[in-house]
Amino acid sequence: MKAFFLSFLKKQGGVLATLAALVLLFSLGSPYFLSPYNMYSIASQATITLVLACGMSFVIATGGIDLSVGSILGFSGVLA
Repeated sequence: MKAFFLSFLKKQGGVLATLAALVLLFSLGSPYFLSPYNMYSIASQATITLVLACGMSFVIATGGIDLSVGSILGFSGVLA
């Protein structure tokens, strides 16, 4: 498990450092960035993308490629 974590950190360390730097920069720039309301807003907006990404992960893992997910998401957004 430790070897996996170190390997992951070597590959994705730059991305994680950039994300941490952006969070630090935005939180210093605005007092509202780390507010509970903003965190709730970000989480609620990311939920749809997270659910679609989990579903697509299963589709891709089984060897199928389904490109209709984006169009269905757009169509359901128009209907909502």
